[in-house]
Amino acid sequence: MQEWFTLAEKDLKSAQFLKDMHPASLGIICYHCQQSAEKYLKGYMIFQNEKIIRTHDLLVLNKKCRQYNSNFFGN
Repeated sequence: MQEWFTLAEKDLKSAQFLKDMHPASLGIICYHCQQSAEKYLKGYMIFQNEKIIRTHDLLVLNKKCRQYNSNFFGN
């Protein structure tokens, strides 16, 4: 679990660094944000002893995490 959170933090820090570049590369910033969110969600799934789903779909991952914690965003 901690490994996933560490990787997620690196992606988030990369996005934060890139946003200060001029001109900002929005595509790569969004990519790192998506990767960070995906890794945090998968890390949470591991914390819940859930099998990792092979998907990059944040909505699918978020829905799975909501099964354990209703405070996750979504319907």
